[in-house]
Amino acid sequence: MRTQSKFVLGLIHQFRGSVTRPGVTAHDGSAIRIALVLLVVACTAAPLFAQPTIYRADAKKGNIVALRGDGSLQTLVVPGIKYALDLELDVANNKMYWTDINGGTVYRANMDASNPEIIWSGETNSFPSGIALDRTAGHVYWANDGFDFRGIQRANLDGTGQVNLIEGLLAGGAVAVDPGAGKLYWSDSGGNGTVIKKANLDGSAVAVIITIESASIDDMVLDIAGGKIYLTISASDDRIMRANLDGTSLETIAQSPDPQGITLDVAAGKVYWTDEDRQKFIRANLDGTEKEERGFTGVSGQGIDIDESTGKVYFLVSGSDFYIRRAENDGSGREDLMKGIGAPEAVTVDVEGGMIYWTSSGFSANGLWSAPLDGSEQPTELKSRLSSPEGIALDLASGKLYWSEQRDDVIMRSDLDGTNEETVLSGIAEPIGIALDVADEKIYWINDQDRQIHRAGLDGSNAEMIVDGDNSFNPKGIVLDTLNHKLYWTVENSGAERIQRSDLDGSNQEDVVGIGVGENPRGIVVDVDRGKVYWSTAEIGNGKLMRANLDGTSIEEIVSSGLGTPTGLAIDVTRRLTVGVDGTFAGKIELGVNYPNPFVAETTIPFELETAQHVRIDIFDILGRQTRTLVNAVKPAGAHTAVFSADGLVAGLYLYRLKADGKVVVGRMTLLE
Repeated sequence: MRTQSKFVLGLIHQFRGSVTRPGVTAHDGSAIRIALVLLVVACTAAPLFAQPTIYRADAKKGNIVALRGDGSLQTLVVPGIKYALDLELDVANNKMYWTDINGGTVYRANMDASNPEIIWSGETNSFPSGIALDRTAGHVYWANDGFDFRGIQRANLDGTGQVNLIEGLLAGGAVAVDPGAGKLYWSDSGGNGTVIKKANLDGSAVAVIITIESASIDDMVLDIAGGKIYLTISASDDRIMRANLDGTSLETIAQSPDPQGITLDVAAGKVYWTDEDRQKFIRANLDGTEKEERGFTGVSGQGIDIDESTGKVYFLVSGSDFYIRRAENDGSGREDLMKGIGAPEAVTVDVEGGMIYWTSSGFSANGLWSAPLDGSEQPTELKSRLSSPEGIALDLASGKLYWSEQRDDVIMRSDLDGTNEETVLSGIAEPIGIALDVADEKIYWINDQDRQIHRAGLDGSNAEMIVDGDNSFNPKGIVLDTLNHKLYWTVENSGAERIQRSDLDGSNQEDVVGIGVGENPRGIVVDVDRGKVYWSTAEIGNGKLMRANLDGTSIEEIVSSGLGTPTGLAIDVTRRLTVGVDGTFAGKIELGVNYPNPFVAETTIPFELETAQHVRIDIFDILGRQTRTLVNAVKPAGAHTAVFSADGLVAGLYLYRLKADGKVVVGRMTLLE
């Protein structure tokens, strides 16, 4: 039966898929928005950092993934649901499975919503709907109403071994399996109505067993012991029906407005279904008698299942957001297990604070979110029900979060926890990507409507257009190199995709990199210390991560597959390594992270030496000017600390540099007012 200077960033586009009810097919697409973010540190010493960690927000999969410098991937946040459609429990293994039609994915998690994971993803061209489990053989089945494949698919319970089992669905929806008899059931469009088909579990011997004219079968469930199949029917006379497993003796057992999901508690002799119209559960005897409303509210969609061992009902909820919820079968004790955040778009990282921030859009999940970088906690929704959040940027020195809202033509800011919201700029033409120059107190953004780049003070004052556009100029991503006083952006234009740059005032505009036709460059970021520019390409299903020197030479692909259509990227290049002055890796000299950080007046810098040697620790401001020397003496082997007092210094970002035995290590810290 069904038996989910230098915090710089740029936002760009997003895929918006459609959602259908089972039995009804409708697909529409629009633009793709992508963001790329980097935190970097300016320094004049030799290269200081290990290979960067790239954080990718994937709007298709609804998660955030870290691509480590060693090539490994780590899923940090799986926020859950964009548009969950069907739900199935594996009580014996403490698992729940669901399909996400907008994400094109099949999920599973523990029944308390811990350890969520995507077990299958069809990316942009897939629309999984009904789902069913064969616990005996360890298989999961689902219907796919996709562009590239329409049919029934099967995989192992962990998502491996996926096969296309049955092809040629017109508009599939519900799926159910009878493992004992080796049979698979599913709904499909047929003539002027809907049909139920049956086949062997290997897809052979397909036969139509039930035809219902002028109606849609939204869901079904099997009573294998009783030899019955139960159906929810949407038609002019919405109803619950049942038949024998061979399709004979079809009968209506109850009338109900807009029924969707259905499940059984065979031991109690009960059938449950959702009333989409009134957003309630209905329960009745298996023959339809003694129908009663249960105390649930906010019920929506096809997904419903029951854990007969505990009497708990699991179901899907829509409204201001999408949930998996569970409750006792009398409606008491409701718990929200998984909460959707729509589709992540732009993303930025506060490495020192151990947090990741992102904008999200989706059917009703437009907002700002944050979560720990290690994924140890569920995401926190900082702002909800925004119109169209796009770019995002952090001013950590002032503790502010900036974002753009394209449809409302505004740029907003708030404290990092989402409080004290205020409008910075209004009446601007569809702002998308944004970037901050905190040292110069400037904000830069792209106006998507008029294809221009603008800048203003961080308080919105003195707004000015600095790069004008025309029909051949369609900027998407934006990033600043404040050390070299340069502004970089990606240009998406058929036949002329490229990366351009100019001075920070928009003068001296020039092409830097030409991009392949159709590759759609979106996100962009610079790594000043290595002299590199990174960008993402958003060709549907074939996204890549590229880099080149800042002057456009030495172009290379660094991630060429496995990205699907990436949406947001962030790079952490702050991991410190000991590097010789000549650029070679040296022996052990450890420079720790200062504490506290950020700090107000004083902070402690730890360091460790493998052997006794002369040590010098200097402090620099964001412009590279030396402000203090903390240590200039011979130190013995072992652990040490240096205390930095910031008396007389202005708030902002500072660097601390350790030099010992011809080796250099650098860290960074933030002084607050």
